[in-house]
Amino acid sequence: MRLVIWLHPPVLSFLFLLVVFSASQQTAAAEPWMSIRSSQNCAGCHAPGRKNLTPKDRRCTLSCQGCHVNPSGGGIRNTYGRWFDAHWLKSFSIKNMGDPAAIAPSEEQAYDQIGDFLFQTKNKRPSKRKIAAKAMKVFKKKRRQKSASKAGLRLKRSKNYYIDDTAHDRSDGREDDIATSDVEYWLQVPQLDPKRKRLETKVDGGGSFRYQLVSVPTIKVNDQDFESPDLQHFLMNADIGVRWRPAKKHLNLVFEHRVLGSPRENSFSDLLKESRPRSMYLLVDDLPYNSYFQAGAYRFGFGRASPDHTLLTQEILAASTSASKAYNMNYQAVSVGASPNVPFANLHYIHKDISNRNAQGEKWKGFAGQVGMKTVRLGSTASYSFLHLSQEEASGKNQTQAHAVHLGGMLKPKIAGNYHRIIGQFEALHLRKERAAVGVLPEISAKATAVSLDGLMQIWREVYLNGQYSYSDTNRAMQNGSSSQWRIGIKAHLLAGVEVSMRYGSDVEVTEEFNGRPFTELRSTSFVQQVHLYF
Repeated sequence: MRLVIWLHPPVLSFLFLLVVFSASQQTAAAEPWMSIRSSQNCAGCHAPGRKNLTPKDRRCTLSCQGCHVNPSGGGIRNTYGRWFDAHWLKSFSIKNMGDPAAIAPSEEQAYDQIGDFLFQTKNKRPSKRKIAAKAMKVFKKKRRQKSASKAGLRLKRSKNYYIDDTAHDRSDGREDDIATSDVEYWLQVPQLDPKRKRLETKVDGGGSFRYQLVSVPTIKVNDQDFESPDLQHFLMNADIGVRWRPAKKHLNLVFEHRVLGSPRENSFSDLLKESRPRSMYLLVDDLPYNSYFQAGAYRFGFGRASPDHTLLTQEILAASTSASKAYNMNYQAVSVGASPNVPFANLHYIHKDISNRNAQGEKWKGFAGQVGMKTVRLGSTASYSFLHLSQEEASGKNQTQAHAVHLGGMLKPKIAGNYHRIIGQFEALHLRKERAAVGVLPEISAKATAVSLDGLMQIWREVYLNGQYSYSDTNRAMQNGSSSQWRIGIKAHLLAGVEVSMRYGSDVEVTEEFNGRPFTELRSTSFVQQVHLYF
């Protein structure tokens, strides 16, 4: 809760500073703009020129489970997510650090040409590298085909270390070529492809570390200035997780742990005090039509996922539940879902709320879900999410209901002779919470509507200019008033696994006069710089 308006101004100003600092913390989560960014490039997920499977067996998807182990996103990246990180989400590559060279386009790959030769298919783009007819004829032998399909042919790389996306657009038409047999399919899945890497080991994992510098130039309460704190730097959070696949396929056992930092606690022992499990669940995935079953403790997807919990829609969503902060939202649940290429759907039965450590929150139960689609050719997404939580009290029932619509898309206008991605996202959120009277505390019934609009423009390689504006018809605690927020900054993925960002923003929060509570207006600006390391 940001505003405690019945306190004296000195205490109030201290709380404001405390809140602005704590609000700068962020946690790792899946970002929908990533899938939009790579939607028209199949080589973003796997080796170029791979033939497709029938819809029942196909894994193609732009949903969160395309790159993450958790179908709701966030946490450990799977082999496809690591492929995307290593080959695409970077501005530079350093050979001495083991960074892979750029991938040659499909028409230059030997496995692509051999597949066309053997199975009478054709790449729609003319080949730039012809394989000798004598070498092709070797693969007429069934034994050679079987051996090559089992081990995989070599993945050809170019001499450059940065990939030009235009060489990997969908004009080769390979997504329309359906393999008629296992041999035909696996013959065109080369070495190092994520499909093969996934089957090589039973245990894998990942981690994420965010370090932040933050300053608050101005804080005003009812036009009264308060002293600004000094620049702070601290480890915001460290996440680490492991996945065990007992049979290498379908069954996954996942555990993730988190350490939360703070600008007020920088010692190692202070960090350990905020160390807690983040998730632990069983996942059965890669089932027909890319369906899955999940059970355990985790955070499920709702609305537009964002690593920034200070986003206005994220804060109001958390205020409507027992979590209070978006990064605390966590539940014991059972989920089912599917994402067969364009559409996706996830349904969750929630049987315990573990967002906070007190036993009271565990009484919350309910259900949630998300349905939508992410188109490939248009590079767009649309989804609808719903949430219903309830808790029985002696004096009545506590309830939270939430609905969210998320829309996103990508344009590629020609600017100065080069193609620059422009990605936009819009989210509308409506919430209603009801709280039964407890002791001297009266019954509460509140509702809020919030909207958020943001965009990213690629200005050079994987360097993006981004801006965001949000508005709500209540304050962040869902009290009578209003809130608005705007931000502008730069996000850059310089190296594989290294993201840096700078952001300047302004927040305005108004709480109206009500039942003796005075009118309060909070204005603050902040400048945040962050380094995010992930693997």
